[in-house]
Amino acid sequence: MSKAGTFTVEDFAGAVEEVIEASRTFPSRSLDEFLRAVWASFGRHRAKAPSWFLFAQLMKEGLSAPPAQYDETWSGVTKYPANPWFSRPDLPESRLPPPFGNKNLDAERRRPTELQVFEQTLLFLISDLHSMLRSGSAPSIDGFSWDSPRGHRWQHWELVEFLDAAERGLWKPVEDGWIVRATADRCGWAALAVFLHLGMVYE
Repeated sequence: MSKAGTFTVEDFAGAVEEVIEASRTFPSRSLDEFLRAVWASFGRHRAKAPSWFLFAQLMKEGLSAPPAQYDETWSGVTKYPANPWFSRPDLPESRLPPPFGNKNLDAERRRPTELQVFEQTLLFLISDLHSMLRSGSAPSIDGFSWDSPRGHRWQHWELVEFLDAAERGLWKPVEDGWIVRATADRCGWAALAVFLHLGMVYE
């Protein structure tokens, strides 16, 4: 934590590393269970203002809180939602959605809220991973990727690797200002949506 007592993105990264180490020590929680536990925890905290401190709390509770039971209606979330708060969707190494081109991003940001983008991102990850586990599909022969039955490619499907990739991938978008309103000491729900999606796709 900074001298002024502000919980920063660096503190958030440190909390994620603690969760990674804890999951290595007690490797009983799967990524599926982790994401569903984050969803359950989010339901208890959704009225709070987004912050790196709150996001760290969600990550910790993802490891300790009881996972939400899978809701079959979530299976209807089949696509990663557009995140108009991510100002560089053409970033090659993160494979985030295609650029918005000439679209008016201010207009796009008035349609879904950041909270809704986060909700849909988390539900997409939960439902797509669920489809993989239920179908009996398997990773590629080289073990470097796993395509879901819906055609989405996962680079990481184990909890430790997922969180490690998400943490590594988040630094540049935050430092370079690619996530609207996300800085070292403040953030919106869109930043956590980017973080979680990076866990899936960042190499």
